[in-house]
Amino acid sequence: MNDLYIVYSYHVGRDNPPKYIIGTYTSLDEAKQRLYSYGECPFFTLNTGALKSSDGYVNFINKVPIGDCMTELFTNTVNIDNE
Repeated sequence: MNDLYIVYSYHVGRDNPPKYIIGTYTSLDEAKQRLYSYGECPFFTLNTGALKSSDGYVNFINKVPIGDCMTELFTNTVNIDNE
């Protein structure tokens, strides 16, 4: 348990949409489950590994080390197809 997985969501239909944290997890599997619980089915996988819901929400996971770190936001996106 060395990493924290932060699940974010934003709506693509808005100008400069705010990004919301919709969950934080120490398990990648739990974070992946949260991706599918926010927005309407079906979900489509984007080339970044994020998910887009049929109603326009983009959900993605960032991995951040637990403890002291200096990580730029939104730069450690987890590609769910490769993890």
